Amino acid sequence: MKKPPPKKDTKSSGSKKSEGSKFNAQSMNKILDIGKELVSTGASLLDLHKEGEKTRQTQIKADADVAKAKEVTEQHRLRAVTNIAETLQKHASECNLHEREMLRLQTERDNSVSLNRQRERVLDKWLEDGEASKAQLADQYRALTNEKKE
Repeated sequence: MKKPPPKKDTKSSGSKKSEGSKFNAQSMNKILDIGKELVSTGASLLDLHKEGEKTRQTQIKADADVAKAKEVTEQHRLRAVTNIAETLQKHASECNLHEREMLRLQTERDNSVSLNRQRERVLDKWLEDGEASKAQLADQYRALTNEKKE
């Protein structure tokens, strides 16, 4: 079975023509609007890409700055550790020097005490002997005290 061909309406043929041109104008407007939106979207995508690139460049620069700051910080830390080690070594050396000097002074004091005891014994012996005069005792004592000064 064949379908019968559509009937042509004389009244609607004129209105179809105006509807067709109206349809074409609306379609063209919609197509132009879509095209404008596509161009706008493309421009936005390009701007987004540019901003993304700027962000990446900024991130790269920031990473480089952070790496440089870490390097400088490490250099300062190493310098501080070296200074602390030098200070501790100097302190230990000075403590050692101080201890040696104190030992030397203690030995010198002990020697002076011993020498004074010897002098006292010599003077006591001379006084016990009683043979020497006061002038001789004074000369002998001066001789004993001058031995150390020379």
